[in-house]
Amino acid sequence: MYTLREFDKNSLDRFDHWFDQEAFYAGDYEGMASIYTEDAKLMNEDSEIIVGRPAIREFWKIATERAKSVSMKRTKRTEELESSGRLGFKRTTLTLEIPIQDRIITHFIKSITIWKQGDDGIWRVYVDISNRNAPLDIGQFAYGIDSRKPT
Repeated sequence: MYTLREFDKNSLDRFDHWFDQEAFYAGDYEGMASIYTEDAKLMNEDSEIIVGRPAIREFWKIATERAKSVSMKRTKRTEELESSGRLGFKRTTLTLEIPIQDRIITHFIKSITIWKQGDDGIWRVYVDISNRNAPLDIGQFAYGIDSRKPT
């Protein structure tokens, strides 16, 4: 579990390192879900809005398992960061690299997270929105190649 008490570049850089390099690769979907508010909303491409920490926990469980199964590499870059009062937002670019046979499939994803500071002083994600820069090729899914479809 990660606790974010300050909403500034250094604190969020440390958070990103934990989320992307420690929790994600370790499959710590419980810890990943803990950084969301209880009523958070996750809006991901190709799916309905995911509402609430339990549903978000399940999303990250599936995502981390799929990523591990295809040896996906995840890299995030902060593009913009701002806060006012108890709300903040962060715009990032996420790069996913998936090795497939003799090549690497790369997906670029745009993301905006809206953060909310709770009464306990801890910043948590309230809304998490992401989408790909380009559609998937036929036979691809978000974490590799779908073997049920021709490539």
